[in-house]
Amino acid sequence: MQMIIILEVDLVASLYDLLLGLLGFRLSPKMQLAIKASLSIVITFILALYFGWASPTTGAITIALIASMDSLDDSLWIGMLRVVGTIIGATVGLLLIALFPQERMLFLIFASIGVTLFFYLARVYRGDTTIFFLAGMTIMLVFQNSNAQDAFLYGINRTFMTVMSIVIYTIVGALLWPNYAKRSKPKKKTSLKFNFQDTEALKASFITLLIFWVSVWCWIYFNPPMGFYIVALATSFSFLTVMSPIKPSILLIVYTLAFVLALVSYLVLPHLHGVVEFTIFIFVYSFISFYFIGLQASVFFIIALTPLNITNSMSYSFDFFLLTISFFYIFLFILLFFYYIPFSTRAESMYLKLSKAFYKNLLNIAKDTKSHPASYYNHTFSKSNEILDKQLLWISLIDKNYFDRVNVPNLYAIVEKLRYCLYLIIYIKSQNSDNQTHFQKIAIRYINQIIKTLSTNHEVSKDSIDKINQELKDKDIGLYRVVLDTLIEISQIQIQTNIQELKESRF
Repeated sequence: MQMIIILEVDLVASLYDLLLGLLGFRLSPKMQLAIKASLSIVITFILALYFGWASPTTGAITIALIASMDSLDDSLWIGMLRVVGTIIGATVGLLLIALFPQERMLFLIFASIGVTLFFYLARVYRGDTTIFFLAGMTIMLVFQNSNAQDAFLYGINRTFMTVMSIVIYTIVGALLWPNYAKRSKPKKKTSLKFNFQDTEALKASFITLLIFWVSVWCWIYFNPPMGFYIVALATSFSFLTVMSPIKPSILLIVYTLAFVLALVSYLVLPHLHGVVEFTIFIFVYSFISFYFIGLQASVFFIIALTPLNITNSMSYSFDFFLLTISFFYIFLFILLFFYYIPFSTRAESMYLKLSKAFYKNLLNIAKDTKSHPASYYNHTFSKSNEILDKQLLWISLIDKNYFDRVNVPNLYAIVEKLRYCLYLIIYIKSQNSDNQTHFQKIAIRYINQIIKTLSTNHEVSKDSIDKINQELKDKDIGLYRVVLDTLIEISQIQIQTNIQELKESRF
């Protein structure tokens, strides 16, 4: 019910924005983005049908996927990255086809490794993930089921269609309402930033590998109408759903709505006879998807064009239409299964895991007695701060109705106080880690003890607090005292929050 209400509110807001835009002769950023994406898809279809290019729907899906990933950034630099990523993925995919033209299983083994590796790099890279994501996706797109005949031609055609759609999308973005501010720097003198210590990225990559092989099993033994597409789409969408707040159950609802729109389109298409009519149809369909549904969900509405099988020589088969629709439900249920297995992606579970990881990291920082350069402390702060940012995201998704005894606002307060402690501890370590006084060393020892206690969600005992105050009373320990008091305050807030309740198991 809540999801339906949200969709209704979004629809009313979208209609309101549309009316204001038309009456006031101004276009909102949302409308600009929808027009650019829709126009790109129209041009892709028209050119593909005119020149007889294969798989025009592939180009449309590519545009929708890119739009949902980076919010229609119209930068020429980003467009170049998309082309580079596609070419890298196509090169790897075609190379594997050349090495294993008759060995389907060997191709799949090495393809799964390549896809998992590229998606892992995308997850640990703290920047634009375009190259890595498209490289992994294209490895799968160039493969044509188990047919080795004309495999290279198929792969090249698919690569060409993908690259052309990216080029069209980039040119349209550069010509219509361009955002020049985003083009000012092509990343000069910026070092690559990879957080290879992100354990969630490792877990997510492992799940992606599992999704790939479960999808392969479904493809081989059930032979769905779209063939290997089930592997390509399930694995590609795992990048969005695995260890992420985007729930596959929500995607199921969105895709069901897309199915209804596709069904209406199936009834409309036979009555279209001219290029103008077809152009209007594709534009309106795409505009509805991007403007009224939203970027993240719009890709499903564009994918829903696939069962229509739009080509120069149209043929209509309602049986095939329904079979194709069922294929998409298969890959969505695969994503739904792996949303909880083998690692839970429930909000409370993710929060607790990240909390444990942060305290472990904070303890390592506090115990460290070595001197390090400023770059080390900057990197350490960024890495730890990233964990806290993730915690805030998952706190916002905790089911307040189920965990009604948990004081969720207190969780936000804990994160902010931990961020403050992190900053102070790193500052202390970077200033005088080699020149601590006797009482500062005692304070650090107590700080370590309190962090250990907090990591278990237990309260710092009154006896421990009294001992700290007695031993360090009236001692000049500066910021160490502030850290101790803040950590003790966090301990008291944790008990008031009933964090232990979040460990309660539920399906």
